Amino acid sequence: MDFPAYSPDELVLIARSFLGAQGDVLTEEAEAALRASCELAVGDGLIDTLGNGRFARELSRKAAAVRDLRVYDLHGNSGVPSQDEITTLHAADVTDAYQQLTEGVSPTV
Repeated sequence: MDFPAYSPDELVLIARSFLGAQGDVLTEEAEAALRASCELAVGDGLIDTLGNGRFARELSRKAAAVRDLRVYDLHGNSGVPSQDEITTLHAADVTDAYQQLTEGVSPTV
């Protein structure tokens, strides 16, 4: 069975929905990085290899994990991060996650 690839707009909606369900929010710059990542994945012919809708979910999960490491590095074992720090994704979180997901992946076109 062959499923058509999602558009960048659809991927952004999926990712935002997933993030919202987790209680995470994007800065304006992170929103732009999310859109750019989805456009790159589709435009570079990577989206089918990356799993189409699964890509949006995995990008969201990885971005949150990158954020968690960033917050931990900032506060270590002794500091207490604010609610905003533990729920807000920055552009670097998204771009780092995209790089991790696409490292070594070849286009299918």
